[in-house]
Amino acid sequence: MQNNLAPICLFVYNRIEETKLTISALQANFLANESDLIVFSDGHKDENDAHSVRKVRDFVKDITGFRSVKIIESSNNNGLAKSVIDGVSLVLEKFETIIVLEDDLITTPNFLDFMNQSLSFYKDNEEVYSVNGFTLDIGCEEFVRLNDVFFHNRTYSWGWGSWRGKWCRDDFLNQNIRKYMDDRCLSLFKKNCGEDILRMLINCIAGVNDSWYVKWVFIHFIKN
Repeated sequence: MQNNLAPICLFVYNRIEETKLTISALQANFLANESDLIVFSDGHKDENDAHSVRKVRDFVKDITGFRSVKIIESSNNNGLAKSVIDGVSLVLEKFETIIVLEDDLITTPNFLDFMNQSLSFYKDNEEVYSVNGFTLDIGCEEFVRLNDVFFHNRTYSWGWGSWRGKWCRDDFLNQNIRKYMDDRCLSLFKKNCGEDILRMLINCIAGVNDSWYVKWVFIHFIKN
């Protein structure tokens, strides 16, 4: 399994303390020293952020505990949505699978193990578009005791992984999202994935927010 481990992509900006905690937790993972870490550092938005961005970049340059560490620094401020879509697309040009984290996540020591096993197990399942290390508090102790995983229409952005064949940069284009946004589809989307994510999707397409995640949820839904 060692040669087939998914690369870990970490997106950072200006939160040094959160980034330190995220890295510390990842370093404690069972498969950390066999895994490749790729850190994407977004450029500062303005001079107020420049110093904190430099502090994060200085920190990530000294990261150890992984098979390899690669740092990709942007000279421009791309924002989270463009950073994630471009970064994930870039990595999946080379690798078949990917594990993605942002800079405010504390993983358990078996996170990488769970993600890699899941990416291997579900790779040929067309009904699984991503796997998550985060789970809702579903409030059923008996279900949790008897089941290691469950399936849900809504994916989450807090520690996730996917495959080259499931990710397509063009799916995130507004014109391709709008094609599916008829009343019937949006009604079903709300029922299956939540009123909050429907509201965020409409706001995203209208330019009120800039989110890769709400589009990723909608892509899961329309791909069934």
